[in-house]
Amino acid sequence: MSETFPPAPSMRPRQKGFKGWIAARKFKILTAILKRLLKSWPVVKLGKTVFVTRYDDVRAVLGDDVRFNVRYADQLKIATGEPLFLLGENDPDRLAGDIEALRSVMRPEDVPGLGADAAGRGAALLEKAGGRIELVDAYFREATFGLFEDYLGIAGNAELRRAATRMFEFVFYDADEQLKAAAPDFAKQIGTATEAAMAAPPEGSVLARCRAAQQDGDKRFTDDFIRSMIGGMYIGGPPQPVIVLAQAMDVLLSRPQALEGAQAAARQGTTEELYGYMLEAMRFQPLAPALLRVAARGAVVARGTWHEHAVAEGSTVIAGVAAAMFDPRRVAEPDRFDPKRPYNTYLHYGFGAHECFARHLNAQLLPGLLRPLLSQPNLRRAPRKAGKMQVNGPFPETFWVQFD
Repeated sequence: MSETFPPAPSMRPRQKGFKGWIAARKFKILTAILKRLLKSWPVVKLGKTVFVTRYDDVRAVLGDDVRFNVRYADQLKIATGEPLFLLGENDPDRLAGDIEALRSVMRPEDVPGLGADAAGRGAALLEKAGGRIELVDAYFREATFGLFEDYLGIAGNAELRRAATRMFEFVFYDADEQLKAAAPDFAKQIGTATEAAMAAPPEGSVLARCRAAQQDGDKRFTDDFIRSMIGGMYIGGPPQPVIVLAQAMDVLLSRPQALEGAQAAARQGTTEELYGYMLEAMRFQPLAPALLRVAARGAVVARGTWHEHAVAEGSTVIAGVAAAMFDPRRVAEPDRFDPKRPYNTYLHYGFGAHECFARHLNAQLLPGLLRPLLSQPNLRRAPRKAGKMQVNGPFPETFWVQFD
């Protein structure tokens, strides 16, 4: 009896022909290049672009926010307006102040409840699935966006989720001309939804807390600040778990021993144990193979080593996190899947002042969504093409699994 698996709705236009073939593989190609450089040529200069691949050198670049600036300001001015969202801010004092303000409304005590919420949403979706489910859209995107929308206080829908996903691509990846032209309209959609939510924020939401702080006289919480931070969290938050969770499941389903261990952790283990499997799977397929920085002044990378290089002001520095997490100088037996590696092995959330703001939330959200899925008996890929993760540009697009 043949199985039919309807396609999930696309978040982006699919490129055809050779361009489409390259788009689906460019991250794998870049990762392979970075790993090759790690072994033989750890710092490479090509004009005003510098590739850095060793673990210590990558951390040094990401940790030096004075010399190596983030490069998202221009995109975020379009995406969320000003003041700049955290990931575009290079002024250290302003960045620290914005983080402090945001932490006062996105509180550490929220995190365990959000992890439980994620697990509940996942379990409910699986209960309705009838033994098979499309992971990217019907499971991870539905649960993640729903959770963020309720937490932030935004009334989401399919079009708004598409706008956030496309703006995530616009800000953090190399946008094509079509996306650059469409970006202001996507940003307007998100801005309009945020303003509507600001007018009547749901009780208990982050937006309600922002409004309460504003009414209590906290001058940090201007309308522009609230709009930018909430919009930035909506663009930068829910699209990420959709990508990394689908990729992590692709890794686990390709490694029977790792899958067996992850399922045991899901059924009987702690959140930390399950998260260890998630982090390790992400090491084999990270969110992005590299993080980009721009040299704000003349600098030196890998100082004092045989591969030391001067970096001219204005140069783009490609910090190869995918290669760095396989550097045998700092990662023991890097080709072995080991869910018990020390946390500082991983560079999934960056490093330094711009380390991912939501990393503590992810430590509960990601295993929360994985636990009910991995607990299903006889979890396996769907037959034929449906069970292979299909990729569209930088995003997983469709990926079917089955269970008994």
